[in-house]
Amino acid sequence: MKYLKFLLVTTSIPVALGALVILHAVYWLFDVTDAKSRILGIAFCRKMYLRVVCAILGIRIQNFLSDRLSKSPHLTVANHHSFLDIFVLGRDFNGWFLAKSEVKDWPIVGLLARFSGVIFVDRSDLGSRVRAIHTLQKLASSGGVCVFPEGTTTANYYPDKSAWAAGSFASILKNPHALIASHAISYQDHKFHAWVGDQGFLTHLFNICSLSSHEVYVTSKQYSKKNLPKSTRETSVFVRNCVMKHCLSNHAMIEEELKNAYLSLNPAVNF
Repeated sequence: MKYLKFLLVTTSIPVALGALVILHAVYWLFDVTDAKSRILGIAFCRKMYLRVVCAILGIRIQNFLSDRLSKSPHLTVANHHSFLDIFVLGRDFNGWFLAKSEVKDWPIVGLLARFSGVIFVDRSDLGSRVRAIHTLQKLASSGGVCVFPEGTTTANYYPDKSAWAAGSFASILKNPHALIASHAISYQDHKFHAWVGDQGFLTHLFNICSLSSHEVYVTSKQYSKKNLPKSTRETSVFVRNCVMKHCLSNHAMIEEELKNAYLSLNPAVNF
């Protein structure tokens, strides 16, 4: 079964790329330049593709919403653990993604990212960061932007940096009506799902395909500008701490579920 899953996922990548190329060709032919109009078609194709892949991989998402979320917040942020994070958030997201510049050089996947509305940034290059911030400001009202402020994946089940990259927050908080949505993403087996070190994308994908299903816990929270600290740095720390708290809460629920499942199989065991 894992070989079939792997084959289906890998062959779906060029199919999705082809659909997006055709869509961009239509946009070019009819001179569609408005950002909102363009993202509608791109987001629809991306969401359909990610939902299909989620179904193939057996990704089951349990959502814990702290409040009613706007469908299009200006900024969406989350902790970053696995490439599956993009599937978990992207299957319902209408906006643009921010990613590290190395992604655009990946074979096929890089092309897919370019055509699916990804903004690339080189965090080591000040000029690239400034251009990304200006781009975020322009696109904030066009479906919003999704950012992983850690800048890379981590094997921990909670964010391990004292403060996230604040640039994305700075670009959004200039809007007096800014809305920020945070998502704490947790996996039942966080060490297995973590994509870290020198492990290649296809190797990690093959490992992911070896499981019949994947339990993902997502706790979300939305903040308006009036509910946030005044400085950009304080805002990034505040949101990061909220995500960390929700990750810890998710992990506690996961541990409790695993404990109950074990006890149901071994009723004589005492903890």
